[in-house]
Amino acid sequence: MLTFHRASFAAALAATSALFVINACSSDSENSWTPSAGGTAHGGAAGQAGTAGAAGQSGQAGTAGAAGQSGQAGSAGASTGGASNECGGADLTSDPKNCGTCGHDCDGGACKSGVCQGVVLVSGQRIARSLVQDATSLYWIVSPSSTDSGIMKVAKSGGTPEWLVPVQSQFLWGMAVANGELYYAASEAKPDGAIMKVPVSGGTPVAVVTGRDYPASVAVDSTAVYWSEGMPGWALATAPLAGGSAVLLAQSEGGDYRNARAIAVDSSGLFWTVSKSDPSVKEAAVMKSGLQAGPATSLVSGLLEPWGILLNASVVYWTDVSDNTVSKVPSSGGDVVVLATGENATDLAIQGDSIYWGNSSAIRKMPVSGGTPVSIVAGQTNPGWVNVDDASVYWIDNPTPETGKIVRSPR
Repeated sequence: MLTFHRASFAAALAATSALFVINACSSDSENSWTPSAGGTAHGGAAGQAGTAGAAGQSGQAGTAGAAGQSGQAGSAGASTGGASNECGGADLTSDPKNCGTCGHDCDGGACKSGVCQGVVLVSGQRIARSLVQDATSLYWIVSPSSTDSGIMKVAKSGGTPEWLVPVQSQFLWGMAVANGELYYAASEAKPDGAIMKVPVSGGTPVAVVTGRDYPASVAVDSTAVYWSEGMPGWALATAPLAGGSAVLLAQSEGGDYRNARAIAVDSSGLFWTVSKSDPSVKEAAVMKSGLQAGPATSLVSGLLEPWGILLNASVVYWTDVSDNTVSKVPSSGGDVVVLATGENATDLAIQGDSIYWGNSSAIRKMPVSGGTPVSIVAGQTNPGWVNVDDASVYWIDNPTPETGKIVRSPR
């Protein structure tokens, strides 16, 4: 994820806007619905013949005396296009309770062409970014102006949003939730840069560490907070969740590197994506280090512009916004598997055996083991910052920098 700060806010905002303005995805064969040829043929045969082997046997067409009626039923089935006998005649292309398949409920959203459209929880959010979640709520950063930021909160079920961290004269960026507290980066130049925390129930923010240089992406585990910092170049550091001295884990050694875009952590180490100012040189990488200070290594090198990163079950997943791919590799190293192409995805989320992301107009989903991506939500404009739980997927939709929305849909 890009690191923003006040001195370069306009340029960073332009870069972010450009990233999300991508080509609309092509339609998915998995999401189109074709009326059952068998159902239509059975009704027609019964109407014409009256003795109807197939239609008469089904019990729907009736006897020869009711042939005309069963013929009309067959004609009606064909005319609805999306009607399904298995769903009580529901139109799978438009019924929000049976959208695309029987029983797929859009949870208050509309159904269009067999795909849910999403429920807007909050709208009118300027420069909305860094959406994270806990069991009951969603949290995100907004910037009412180019020189300040605040953090907002809303229940996953909807309701009135509230300020968790009121607007202040700092540019805020990455966030993560752990043990009932929200950790976030005040992305300012040294000595004003800091990692902060605030109870998710509300309260006064306190500093975990101060004196940092443009801290940006944030990750947590059960005992520590980790963050990227530095501009230009990249560095990764950590501190105890309760606060204390920062420890520098790894840093770039020369070269035209940008700050680490996104970071992820598990018991095996810290992982992040880095790229150079000119992606065409293909010197970007997915990096790895231990959780103690020491050398960093390239888990995957020779990339164009890796962006989001995600860890799950000892597998590292990442996106590349220059070659428009979603890929994975074992966290211990090994062969790279390209899961999807032509997606222009930024960040990723995983729940169960599925991985999710946003592209130019849809929320996409596919098995982590591989397969064909499908659109589970359509009608979006530049969706990103995807989160998912057992029931729903959540994201920020950014039609314009001034009109960000927090959106929910069944996963």
